[in-house]
Amino acid sequence: MVSERSDEKVTKPKSTGASSANNRTLCYGESTFKGDLLDALKKPPQLVVLGGSRAQRFEPNYIRRLTGLSAFNFALQNSRPEGAYAISKYLFSRAPDVKLRCFYALEATTFSDKPMHPGLLYDERFSQWFPPDLVSRQKELNGPPKRVSFPSKRYSPRGLLLHNEYDEMLARGRTQEQTCASTSQTYSRGPQHRARHRRARVTTSRSCSSSITITA
Repeated sequence: MVSERSDEKVTKPKSTGASSANNRTLCYGESTFKGDLLDALKKPPQLVVLGGSRAQRFEPNYIRRLTGLSAFNFALQNSRPEGAYAISKYLFSRAPDVKLRCFYALEATTFSDKPMHPGLLYDERFSQWFPPDLVSRQKELNGPPKRVSFPSKRYSPRGLLLHNEYDEMLARGRTQEQTCASTSQTYSRGPQHRARHRRARVTTSRSCSSSITITA
């Protein structure tokens, strides 16, 4: 397999003000961050990977070797169909002459009924595709957007997740089976336990900090 994990050159985005793209990214999460990566590409992709966290490891460079198509990984943690809809609409709008192929990886939670992700509501690149009254209702359900940082995540410029907290668990000596079992146990205990689990693992801050790493 051809990997994007070679030739790593690490850069960290800097927080430069309330209106900066990096600041906006940390407030609204992965959808906004990957939107910024997408906008930074010199040419629009011909294939986009959509889906949840398990699809975040699908490698655009490997897809290009197999298909000859330039690819971008826009898979997001806990992604659902409304996210795939808004992302694909934005991709079509910014490059209407490109024939876009979508690879959509489904998961057990893909069709779960939850409030929309803040990144779809507050980032105009994605919110513009939904009725205004729906966006308003969903904002009320979500409450004010929280500023979230991802201290352990690293990405390639084409959206591939290179490193996260699970890699750190493995580095500390946990086996892959133990890591997967811990995740499965969390989801089998119901929504209240999952909410507590997320609150314990997500780092929130009162001011946006530079904690997302891009690996070229």
